[in-house]
Amino acid sequence: MSHPPCDRLVVAFELLQRPHPKGRPRFGKTHAYTDPKTRLYENDIRKACAEAMCETDPYDGDVELACLFEYRGARVADTDNLTKAVSDAIEKVAFLNDRQVVEIRARRVTRADVDRVSVAVLRVAS
Repeated sequence: MSHPPCDRLVVAFELLQRPHPKGRPRFGKTHAYTDPKTRLYENDIRKACAEAMCETDPYDGDVELACLFEYRGARVADTDNLTKAVSDAIEKVAFLNDRQVVEIRARRVTRADVDRVSVAVLRVAS
């Protein structure tokens, strides 16, 4: 049985990759910067989201962000840091600004069959 289409859906995608948390900012002599591992991970998330958006403009209203983080192993990161990495990565792709995210649902699963990140962005009724 298939699910009915969701008229609230902005975008949904998954990435078959181990979830990576948002790293703490690093500080150079003149500025703060994102660590290279986080930057690469966020780039992978951004690409997956952009592909799923099919060149559609970012949504400009309030959204709900739903994330599922699956790990094959038992060692995992904090769910809030995992969610922050996704939110930062898809800003300006799925939505214009992360201030539009008014609701977050996130779940972390250990000992899963595969490392995977599943993301859905949904419109929130005004």
